[in-house]
Amino acid sequence: MAVFVREYKSNCYSIAAYFCSKIVADFPLMLAGVTCFQLIAYYLTGQLNETSRIVMFWAVCALMGWTAQMYGMVAGSVFPVDVSPFVVPSSMIPMILFSGFFIRYSELLDVFKPLTYVSPFRYGFEGLALTTYGMNRTEIGCEDMFCYYRKSVKVLELLEVKDSCYWMDVGGLGVWILVLHILLYDDPLTGHLFTIEGQRWKNLRAKLTPTFTSGKMKLMFPIVADVAVELKKCLVTEKDDGGEVELKDVLARYTTDVIGKCAFGLDCNSLENPNAEFREMGRKIFTTTPFSIIKLFFVQQIKPLARKLGVTVLNQEVTKYFLKAVKDTVEYRESNNVERNDFMNLLIKLKNAEPVDEGSSRSMEKLSVNGVSAQA
Repeated sequence: MAVFVREYKSNCYSIAAYFCSKIVADFPLMLAGVTCFQLIAYYLTGQLNETSRIVMFWAVCALMGWTAQMYGMVAGSVFPVDVSPFVVPSSMIPMILFSGFFIRYSELLDVFKPLTYVSPFRYGFEGLALTTYGMNRTEIGCEDMFCYYRKSVKVLELLEVKDSCYWMDVGGLGVWILVLHILLYDDPLTGHLFTIEGQRWKNLRAKLTPTFTSGKMKLMFPIVADVAVELKKCLVTEKDDGGEVELKDVLARYTTDVIGKCAFGLDCNSLENPNAEFREMGRKIFTTTPFSIIKLFFVQQIKPLARKLGVTVLNQEVTKYFLKAVKDTVEYRESNNVERNDFMNLLIKLKNAEPVDEGSSRSMEKLSVNGVSAQA
């Protein structure tokens, strides 16, 4: 985690870029280790020299190794370094017990049987058993006159493994890998002053404090005044159309246009078009469901655990929309040297480590594009 924090603060690349490069860099080493151990174990135990069987055996081992690596990374990010070596083995014991390998599935109590489907060891053990003894394998070599397990099907019957479950086992391990990757990733739009804490909060507060001075607010007043003119036109239009004017909706659209122009540098036009895309995304942020309320409470009250588990308040559609809007705005302004007296312009200065106050020479850490999106 210390390496991740240092790389993140460098602002040379995004969280996603570092996350992907970390996975890609570790992957070849993991595969090399798995391949060496797998080939040694496969041939020393006298298994069949069939290419398809060897490849399928290797695939299960590789998926198990990948799962173990991601599980260790998640544990390493949640727990301190001196604690995680004890937590990881302890947490694996229940998953091994409910894998159906040491205790057969039929011998488990009914209440424990569903737990076998969330154990990655079950999918790994079943996959290895199938590639070793399944897929129409011939008789197992035995020098004695009578061998009960001469036929491989007897071994599968003893382990209660069906001969058609291989791809289900591969899929189960794949789901585990996907879930662990998601848990490691963080929501970029939760990196604002209301959700972060500690030294990171202090650093961000020091960056943003100059942007909220009375002088900076006065510079944005013309933008608010321009939107107020549009509000007047909207009220006149709706009055001329007859009927009652729903002030709550009109003022919400006015607020949306002010936020869009000041914070994002966008002409949302929600006063003219109540169904504008920016307005719809704003509605989705404030639309609450019982599940979203539970998530919000969890994120606010148990921030460290929620962050480690990847629990986010915003859905992916809203997150992607605002990230793209900010990224496009930043790229357009920087490529065309556009400057405006709005909040987005101040955030771009922070992104480029430029002083926000005139005459100030104090240097600060750069604010990433994701950081700009979160503050906006």
